Amino acid sequence: STELYRAAKPRLKPGGILAQWLPAADDAVQSAVASALKESFPYVRVFRSVEGWGYHFLASETLLPRYSAADLAERLPPAAAEDFLEWGPADTPAEQFATVLKQELTLDSLIQKAPLVEALRDDRPINEYYLLRHMTQ
Repeated sequence: STELYRAAKPRLKPGGILAQWLPAADDAVQSAVASALKESFPYVRVFRSVEGWGYHFLASETLLPRYSAADLAERLPPAAAEDFLEWGPADTPAEQFATVLKQELTLDSLIQKAPLVEALRDDRPINEYYLLRHMTQ
């Protein structure tokens, strides 16, 4: 929610990045979360998970660098590379990063799935009322 992001921002170091995973959700929830991030941070990148189970968001007050898959792979310590490859689908860190980077979307593409839905706020928790929304449609 916008309130969560407001509370998190002062806790980030300069150049810090907030990382969030959103599990598979309906269009309204995807739009509400994306809108809250867009309202809260000037720089946001979003990637569909490799398995298609949701979205990974990276948000910051500063520009997020765009490294190549090879550059990212070179930065991984061996133990992190091992963890990164544990579930595949690729066999090398560079291939795995290439797979991830190909899944990038725009924040606006998620917002446009339900453009009339407001940004997620603590007092308007659209993510909490999935069943109610779908039973009344």
